[in-house]
Amino acid sequence: MTDQAPIATPAPETPSLSDCAREPIHIPGAIQAHGTLLVLEEPDLTVTHAAANLARYLGVPPEEVLGVPLERSCPAGAAALRAALAQAAGGADPAVRFDFEPPAGRPALEARFHRHDGRALLELEPPGEDGPREGVPGGTATADLAGFIERLEGCATRYDIARWTADLVSRSTGFDRVMVYRFLPDWSGDVIAEVRHASEPAYLGLHFPASDIPAQARELYRVNLLRAIADVHGEVVPLVADAAGRDPARPVDLGRSTLRAVSPIHLEYLRNMGVGATLVASLMVGGRLWGLIACHHPTGRRCRAGTHDLLSRIALIAAGALERSIAADIAQARRRTEARLAALDGVFEAGRDSVAALLCGDRGLRDLGMADGVALYVDGAVAAFGRTPDTHEIRHLVEHHGGGAVTATDCLHELEPQSSAFDETVAGMLMVELSAQPRLVALAFRREVIQEIFWGGDPLKAASAEDGRLSPRKSFERWRQTVTDRCPPWSPEVVDGWGELPGRLAAAAGGTARLADRLAGDIRRFHAWTRFDEPAVHGLIDVLPGAVLVSLRAAGESVFHAFTMNREFQRIFDIVPDEVAGRRIDDVLSLLGVSPAIRAMVPGASAETTLTAPGTGERTVSISRRSLLKVDTEDDGTALSAWVFQDITSHRRTEEALRTARDQALVANRSKSAFLANMSHELRTPLNAIIGFSELLADELFGPLGDAKYKEYVNDIRHAGEHLLSLISDLLDISKIEAGRRTINEDLIDLGALVTRCCSMVSDLARRGDVLLDRQIPATAPNLHADARAVRQIVVNLLSNAVKFTPAGGTVTCRTLALKDGGVAIEVRDTGIGIAEEHLSRVLEPFYQVDNSLTRQVGGTGLGLSLVNAIANLHQGRLILESKVGCGTTARVEFPPWRTVPARDGASRTLHGVEQVPAA
Repeated sequence: MTDQAPIATPAPETPSLSDCAREPIHIPGAIQAHGTLLVLEEPDLTVTHAAANLARYLGVPPEEVLGVPLERSCPAGAAALRAALAQAAGGADPAVRFDFEPPAGRPALEARFHRHDGRALLELEPPGEDGPREGVPGGTATADLAGFIERLEGCATRYDIARWTADLVSRSTGFDRVMVYRFLPDWSGDVIAEVRHASEPAYLGLHFPASDIPAQARELYRVNLLRAIADVHGEVVPLVADAAGRDPARPVDLGRSTLRAVSPIHLEYLRNMGVGATLVASLMVGGRLWGLIACHHPTGRRCRAGTHDLLSRIALIAAGALERSIAADIAQARRRTEARLAALDGVFEAGRDSVAALLCGDRGLRDLGMADGVALYVDGAVAAFGRTPDTHEIRHLVEHHGGGAVTATDCLHELEPQSSAFDETVAGMLMVELSAQPRLVALAFRREVIQEIFWGGDPLKAASAEDGRLSPRKSFERWRQTVTDRCPPWSPEVVDGWGELPGRLAAAAGGTARLADRLAGDIRRFHAWTRFDEPAVHGLIDVLPGAVLVSLRAAGESVFHAFTMNREFQRIFDIVPDEVAGRRIDDVLSLLGVSPAIRAMVPGASAETTLTAPGTGERTVSISRRSLLKVDTEDDGTALSAWVFQDITSHRRTEEALRTARDQALVANRSKSAFLANMSHELRTPLNAIIGFSELLADELFGPLGDAKYKEYVNDIRHAGEHLLSLISDLLDISKIEAGRRTINEDLIDLGALVTRCCSMVSDLARRGDVLLDRQIPATAPNLHADARAVRQIVVNLLSNAVKFTPAGGTVTCRTLALKDGGVAIEVRDTGIGIAEEHLSRVLEPFYQVDNSLTRQVGGTGLGLSLVNAIANLHQGRLILESKVGCGTTARVEFPPWRTVPARDGASRTLHGVEQVPAA
């Protein structure tokens, strides 16, 4: 026996969230209670630390194993460990798994051995709970992985990869929720794929702040690629050290341990989410933590080592597919950037205005930066084109934030928090220095794009104060945030291309000195061009749609004056340039009837109004103000701005007509729905009475009817009433679906049992028609999240149709089958008369019936297939018809994968294999 010492005090029961970012979660000094742990010293495997619950799993208390080799307390287990290490080439990492036999005949344990931080750790667990794939032959899991790899090969986007990954993990592990979570550049994240139980709230598309998974937690996800929490409410078991051993006071680093105890703060966070157990696999792309596959369950859940290994393989395959997809996107973006850089090689050709080519050309700086506006700073002079700040603001940015490498921001407000000059003009900037002496700088700008981000709870209230401490938030309800003052982020490829710009332009100009001389000369030529060359300005405005009025602001002035206009503006407003040239733009717009509020718009803004123009009368127009050019040298400065008028009268009239028609249709639809609801009630009551009385007469409850013909007529009355009642019910269902009033009441359906009941309901009809009804429902038929009544309608309608249109001696087969995408289908196949190809597209229309002799014999309303199709669409499924005249018809209703739930072990099944309903 040896002295023992507890190590590394676990986190307090009431932790402060303010300490979360500094919490040493890799050395909690404790493990989860569903297993036990030994720390061994090699080569003799002396036990230096043991979990306090060791006796529960090995039958040996910690004090008997501490300080002595493992062979003394667990000879068989130690032998198995040494054999596993020898088989794994001397115990090289990664971790080694094997079966560990405890002493005294206790059940075998699943063992995991790994080395970390100069220590050897042995983790022991009893076999975990069976998931839906446990106990299934290994070939099935292999087939699932093979199909998964094949699907990923054809995935066009990372969202598709994530969707298929979540689907396979859900089917493989049995967790109620499986999410694929992607980290964003600021380490916040969003859920890009999700499979969940219908009772669970949806997190798909929601964002979560970076504080939900702090830096030290992300680091552990990076080094330990699989993490399980078997029971959020479970106990914590401390580690005990051999006081006489080596470094007994040094905490044991459990960063790579699967049994590591969980931060109390994180446990509280999970409880607030209603989570009882988690299983998380890391997605590593390019050596970086890209995202997570997160499995949640409302109650405690512990899977076997085989399930953990399967999830690890799925995560590895998915990460590989993600890496290939990202690499392909980067390569394609790089090719585009290279083509845009190559287009700049000719801007310094003889006779070209290099500044005009760089700023205004189709393949200039705007194209390279995918920007809304661009500018050049040439030794104090500034020229800008498109949506940019004013020239003095550009100078300020160059002087305070330029120099050397590329400066990129998607929020100028963060770069200049005290300035409001950029708020209504641009939101993002890209800047690179072309030359230090003389100072040459190229800039690109993007406008603000207002975004709506949906968070899982308010990100600004990540913690709440309770009992004098901070605790994780309790609400994860969808919370909408409107993000302003930002542009779309600059992609790495665009930033890289901007970084190559100095070298490419210097090479194209013949050296940095010649680049400076050429830009200095051309910026003055460009300035003169914008001031005096009206035809050149027309070359700019001719590419703008609508009627364009150009205004000019001279150096030292704050007021814009009318400069020129295009022909469309002259036609609509019956004005020639000489009438308004040189007048204040505010006065010109006032003459046109433009309101003061619109006249005060900043560049980039737009508005709608009604104007009376001499050439066209009263029109609805969209007016936008656009910044064209700004040039400012030491000699002079000018700016050109364009007012663009677009006639949208016809669009507004069309919208008004559509709005009126929609309102009329809604009124008509409500009237139809009300009429059908009232009529169905009015008709059903007497029909039920007719059917009831006819049954009394047919059963001769109050005495014989006399002539046998009376009984025949009574049965005819009953059948006619039942037919009419069925027609009224179908009509009402169709009406509700068309009106959007038919909702689905989702429940978990035992699909095999439901199909079996439906076959029984139709069996009498099959016997009367001498049709063999064959049902094929595998024992593994899945459950389905759907409306049980609606699915019953689908099956009964398909079976009734098939039986009615199958001649005597034929066969109708009903079966369920699994789809390649993970969904499930109900299929009804008959050997009946079939449907001609020209009718297939129309049989789904209400009341449409193929005209043939059998149709006239059996009757019908033509509503059955239309109703089936409508109900399938309500469930986001689809109806597929395949038919050939004389050979029969196959009708298949397919449900999406996320509605499919694998059958649990022990789930009830009315029918296994194949059962036949014989004809009479």
